[in-house]
Amino acid sequence: MNCLITGSNRGLGLELVREGARLGHRIIASCHNESEELSSLAAKYQNLIHIQMLDVACTASVEKAAAETAKRFEYLNGFINNAAVLYGSKYDTRDPITAIDLAESEITLNVNVMGIIRVMKFFMPLVYAAPRDRYVMNISTEGAILKDSGHQYASYAASKCAVNGYTQRMRNYLASQPDKADIRVYMIHPGRMDTVMGRENAQIQASESAQGIWAILERRTDIYSSIPFYDYQGNQMLK
Repeated sequence: MNCLITGSNRGLGLELVREGARLGHRIIASCHNESEELSSLAAKYQNLIHIQMLDVACTASVEKAAAETAKRFEYLNGFINNAAVLYGSKYDTRDPITAIDLAESEITLNVNVMGIIRVMKFFMPLVYAAPRDRYVMNISTEGAILKDSGHQYASYAASKCAVNGYTQRMRNYLASQPDKADIRVYMIHPGRMDTVMGRENAQIQASESAQGIWAILERRTDIYSSIPFYDYQGNQMLK
């Protein structure tokens, strides 16, 4: 499969690139800033990993990256929208309503929500061009589930609620189109990972999540429903 992965320079994105290449897939590893780890991985899998500069927070950058990708690849089977930011700490005891940092909230919504919308707008034609096995995976979080407890990471949770709403609407559209109904759409909670973003609440390594996600994409964990919100192990996340 040809797969675009955003936010590939560290954390889950890097592990998704590593696992995808190990399985023999061609990976377009996109990121805003290339890391030494990603460069080393690309050198190891020279025929499988192509690094693409892409800033999901910038429309021009995403459009340019899509055009450059189209010159190198006839199609993408799909993409994993993984790039995201998370501000705040569970140890912050301030009032989350009055003490909220508006600048950080705007960045969060731009990257986490508009970033996905931008990638889908400009890269979806490459997915439409794939002959088979087409998919879209947007990384979500358990924080997008409405609960009567917990108040931390409010902007991040709000962004992922928006991601789920947008993803579900796009899934509904694709399912209604005879020539697009085969495109699998997923919202995936990747687990509480030991990464820069998730270390405060870590329970698993990012490599475990990446392995589970690729099992879903390869249909070794075969899941699908009309509301495709799952965790990386294939458990439905509706409640």
